Amino acid sequence: MMQNKKLLVLVVDDSQLMINKIKELLEESAGIQRIITSSSYEEAIKLIDAEEPDVALLDINLPFFKSGIDILRYIKQNFQKTKIIMFTNEVSEYHKDLCLKLGASHFVDKSVGFDSLSQLVCSLN
Repeated sequence: MMQNKKLLVLVVDDSQLMINKIKELLEESAGIQRIITSSSYEEAIKLIDAEEPDVALLDINLPFFKSGIDILRYIKQNFQKTKIIMFTNEVSEYHKDLCLKLGASHFVDKSVGFDSLSQLVCSLN
C-alpha cells in the first residue's frame, strides 16, 4: 500500500455538534485530505458508494431504525479496504465484541477517546 497517502475520512454521527467537534479535531491532522460527514444511514451509504472513504468513523446510535453497525456491515461487504473506527457511547462488551467481530479496526469510547482520535485515524494509513 502506498504510504503517506492523504486520507478521505467519513464521519457518521446523529449529533451535528459531535460531527463538528470531530471535524475540527481531524482538520488539524496532516494525514487527512478531506472529511465528509453524514447524520443518517441512508446519507452515509450514498457517500460511501460515491466516495469510497479510506476511513469511516461510525457512531452506533443513528436515527430511523438503522445503526452504525448496519453501516459497518455494509462497508465490510462492499468496500473491504475502508478501515472502520466505531466511536460511540454504546460501550458495552456486547457492542465492542460485535463490532470488532464484524470487522471494525477499533472501538472507541466517546467519553474517553476523543483526544486520541486524530492519531488513531492517521495510524490506519
